[in-house]
Amino acid sequence: MLKKYKRYISLLLAVCAVCLLVSACSGGESGESAVSAEETESAASAVETGSGPESSAAEEVSSGEEKPLPETEAEVKRYGEGETRSDPPAVAEYITAEDRRGAIGGTCAEGAVVFAVLRGKVIAHANSSHGTFILELPLPQSASAVDVQLYACEPGKQTSESVTVNMSSSATGEYPAPGVVWVGKDGWLFFNNTERQFTNNENLSRSAKSRITSRTKQRVSSYSNRDIELIYVLIPNPNELYPQEMPDGIEQ
Repeated sequence: MLKKYKRYISLLLAVCAVCLLVSACSGGESGESAVSAEETESAASAVETGSGPESSAAEEVSSGEEKPLPETEAEVKRYGEGETRSDPPAVAEYITAEDRRGAIGGTCAEGAVVFAVLRGKVIAHANSSHGTFILELPLPQSASAVDVQLYACEPGKQTSESVTVNMSSSATGEYPAPGVVWVGKDGWLFFNNTERQFTNNENLSRSAKSRITSRTKQRVSSYSNRDIELIYVLIPNPNELYPQEMPDGIEQ
């Protein structure tokens, strides 16, 4: 199944501009003390009103709030429920397309959530989409490669075992489907065989115009003989409409 999706993931593996999670390193003692204060206040309130842990739990369930996503590796491991362990994610592609910006794509169980953990902190997560996932990662400045741990958690199951991906913080210079796709800005992908058209360096020759005209007339004639009207619609390349999303250095 991994092989089946590999080309799909290669083409869709987009690298978006991701801000570094500066708050990941600031959730230390202050966050813990805030939680402790809330728990203390809640316990005091329960004593005053005569309610106990059971009524507090009932109020939490009835509120309908979603379970908060984990922020640390320890919380990821405790995130799942049930007796069966989730299947770990399978990595098909990973890349560092720009310095300190990377992406990982692969397959996982449908409905699973995949978490990326670096140095004990969750730096990204993605929901399964038809059994595939793509993670966009902010990477630290590092002279050597860093190990990113991936975990998957399916509904009603425990968190999976971890999968390690060794990623460089520096751009590798290799892109998904080399020679076919550009990785533009904000995760945009463009077929790079449109470069000459985009830069106005490609004009139709007389022979090309003649060939296109002849083929078009033949099609119109063929369909009209069967009482079918053929309508041609000229669809521009995406980079003609969104030139600001093209990679730097390629000017229209």
